Amino acid sequence: MKRPTRVQVYEGLYRSQADERFRSDALEAAKHGWRPVEGFWNGEELSVTYVHAGPDWRSRAPEEPTLPVLKAPRSRRRTILRTSVLLLVTLAAVLVIALLAGVGDIRRMIPA
Repeated sequence: MKRPTRVQVYEGLYRSQADERFRSDALEAAKHGWRPVEGFWNGEELSVTYVHAGPDWRSRAPEEPTLPVLKAPRSRRRTILRTSVLLLVTLAAVLVIALLAGVGDIRRMIPA
């Protein structure tokens, strides 16, 4: 059976303020059997996913809740990596073509 989840969004706050509010809310949520399982900071808002862990979890709840590791979505990281690699390969190709074609004084522009 799948456990119920809910998402809490903290928007319009600085990161430190969002973290502080999260800790406060997580302590309150733990009293009702909810625990944070995933968090995401996108630079503007903090989104935290809670899962209902049942009443037995409340007795084992830590005093200070910690936010799970926050990561950028894989697609964003892949896009940045692919774009960087594409730019480097394009630059290298342009330099090689310019050297082979003997365009201008390209050799003087390359540090020795």
